[in-house]
Parts: sequence; structure tokens; C-alpha cells
Amino acid sequence: MSKSNYIANPDASVLHSDGSDFIFYAKTTSSPMPTNPIERRQDENYSKSEVAYWGQNNDFPDTLNKEIEGSSIIPSTLDFKARMLNGIGIEYGYREIIDREEVFTPIIDSEIQKFLWKSNVNRYTLKAADDLYKFNNVFPEFVLSVDKKKVISILAQEANFCRWEKQDRKGFIKNCFIKTNWKDKPSDISGAITVPVIDIYTHNTEEIRQGKSHKYIFPLSIPTGKIYYQTAPWYSIIKSGWLDVAKAIPAFKKALMKNQITAKYLIKVPEYYWKWRYPKNKDSKGWDSFSNDDKIKLKKEALEQFENFLSGNENAGKSIMVDFKFDEATKKEYPSWEIVPIDNKLKDGTYIEDSQEASSHILYALQTPAQLLGNAPGKSGQGSGSGSDVRELANFYLILNHPYEKLILEPLQFISEYNGWNAKYGQVLEFRFKKAFLQTKDEVAPKKRETIAE
Repeated sequence: MSKSNYIANPDASVLHSDGSDFIFYAKTTSSPMPTNPIERRQDENYSKSEVAYWGQNNDFPDTLNKEIEGSSIIPSTLDFKARMLNGIGIEYGYREIIDREEVFTPIIDSEIQKFLWKSNVNRYTLKAADDLYKFNNVFPEFVLSVDKKKVISILAQEANFCRWEKQDRKGFIKNCFIKTNWKDKPSDISGAITVPVIDIYTHNTEEIRQGKSHKYIFPLSIPTGKIYYQTAPWYSIIKSGWLDVAKAIPAFKKALMKNQITAKYLIKVPEYYWKWRYPKNKDSKGWDSFSNDDKIKLKKEALEQFENFLSGNENAGKSIMVDFKFDEATKKEYPSWEIVPIDNKLKDGTYIEDSQEASSHILYALQTPAQLLGNAPGKSGQGSGSGSDVRELANFYLILNHPYEKLILEPLQFISEYNGWNAKYGQVLEFRFKKAFLQTKDEVAPKKRETIAE
């Protein structure tokens, strides 16, 4: 939709499109508000609902969780990414210029420490990181004191329990609905808990203090062009079909192992052999006179003798000699015993040749180098490489994830302003994750090296 399609209405301070899917409002006040696109949907059931559906049937998180649970790579990789982002905990302080260089000065404040302890903030950051990497949608909740002068705790609500209220006519989302059974009644909010939403662009602290609620949701996500719920980048492996390929390989291998013939040899015995071994004589009428049960018994005895000859360590390397008959008249050999090895299709991984490729696609979509996780999954099982390579790769990985770190800690920055911590120190406090680095200087002996925080 081009700008030429917009129709301006200066009196109402509204910009809207003529028949397009979106309406754009630009509120002109003493404090200009950001432009918010509004979604339109023609679905009758959806239009009657107050809930903004997450997925076609409002069950996208449940569907995605089932897809994830069926993968041997995604759950542990998401957990790894969340732990890597969290480092070894949170620190806070302020930046100042010392000798013309910007320096971060960490501090310890009793009030902030009490808040972090009461909130169990490490649980918040770990859960928030998990939801960010999994869904690209995080629902942090603030709890205010009775007099609403302070935020006293923060937690991350379960993302799959949260749904946004539809936008108002100005494009703002005012409430978040929280309940556990959206897939059963996707439009029903009668059993949901309603929590108002903080406008993350205005950060209007006074409006919150004067509001009626003691709880607020602070929405977090990385924009991907969606109105309500953003999509994680790695979701492409589901849409592309690579996750189905990865899941099909172990399912196929399991079925193959279940149905695989475990015998090592197929022994072919010509029919005449039994007549030759049990001929007619004065004591017997020969092989043809035996009952079926007797024939089966005699064949089992012969097979047992053969297996005893081949099996066991003491028989390793033995040779097998088989006689065969020769017809002098026709100059042809009679068929003799034939021992045929049974081909084991599992021994060389013939049926898992796509495993490495599928695993590579998944890890690439998850933006996680296989070397950081150890041996690469799949047929090749390549190692993680040298320690120095892994260390440099880890440092590079953490640098690239810095924007995610800032996003997870954004609510704490807001709380610092709301609770007056910034005013207390006369500047904006910065929250960040501490990272651990391994000393590897040549002059430091290996036994004296230790993990330190920087």
C-alpha cells in the first residue's frame, strides 16, 4: 500500500486508507503518539471476539509446543540459547567518562537488591529469554505496591496462556487476557484474568500511578511485520518442511530396527540333501517316510550344529568345507549347501543419510553454531573443534545476541525510572548480564586459570 492511498483527516488527526487492510492513526497532541496500524479481518467469528487470535484457531502456542517436543534438537537448543543469554546473573550501574573513555561503573543498592531478590529476577530473565527465542513474544508482568508508588516485583507470564485484546480505534492494545484453555474456547474471556497493558513507547508512569490496577503487562517482542504476535525466525524450518524431514528419519529408523531381520546368515539346503542324509535301508524307509514334526526336528538339529560351529570366540576364523555332488553323465554339479550373509541396512547408516542436512538446517534457523553444542547431530557427528575456536565462536555469538539481552532487560530499565532509582543516582541506571570469560593468556599456567566475571 503506497502513501498515495492515504486520505488525511486533519480535524480528527487520523490517517486512514481507502479500502485497504490497515488504518493508520496519527494522534496530534502536546506529546505526539506513534503511528499504530490496525488489523482488519473479515472472519465473522473473529470479528465478534474481543480476543486477538494467536493463530487461525487461537492455539498457535500449543501447536508450536507439540512441534518442538517432537524434535531432538530444538528443545535443548532453545534452553542453551536462554542460558547463554543469561550469563552468570544481572548487574547494574551507570556509565561515566573517565579519561575520555566511557566506563561502566557497577553499584550495589540495598533497595534494588531487595527488589531483585523478592522478584527472583533470575527466573524472570530465564523464562523471558525462553519465550523470546521460542515465540518471539514475552509477557512480563509488574506488580505494584498498595500505594502504587513502587513496582515491587516482576515475572514473566506463560506466553502460551496470554492473548491480547483487540486494538481500540486508535490502534492501542489496552488489555491482556490470561487463561490456560484457549484452544477449547478461543473466543471466551469469561474465565480469563484481565491485566492492563503498558504503552512501551510513552512509558507514562503517572498514568499508571493513577490507574485502577496493581498489575500491568509490559509487552516485549522483536517486530516481524505482525500486528499482535510476532513470529520467531526459526519457525521457517516448520513452514519449509525441514522439521518434518528431521522427524521422519528417527521414526523410519525405529520402524526399520523393529522389523529388521536379526539373523546374520541365510543357509540354503538342497532338498536332495535330506534324502541323502537319511536314505532308505533295512532300518528305515527314508526321509520321505518321516512325519513333518520329525523332519522339522531333524532340520533344527542340523541348524543347531551349524550355529555351534560358527558362533563363539573360540570358533573365530574357522573355515567351512561343504561337499557337493557331481553328475558324471551330465558333467554338472548338484546343488550344495549355500551360506548367504544377510545384508544389514543399518550398519552403514544408509537410511539416515539426510540426518546431517536436516540437523544443519534446524541449527542454522535457530542461529546456533553446532560447535557450541558439542558433536554435531546426524551421520557425520563432527566434533566441536579446538578450544580456541569454540571460545572465539562463543564470544562472537554473545555479541550478536546483545540486542536480545537489552530487550529482556528493558522492563528493568522502566522499573528503574518508575521506582525513582534513576533520580536517586542522578542518571539513568543500566542493567546488563554479567558474562564469564576464560583466562587463556600464555603466561597464565593452566592449573591457575579460572573462570572470572567481567
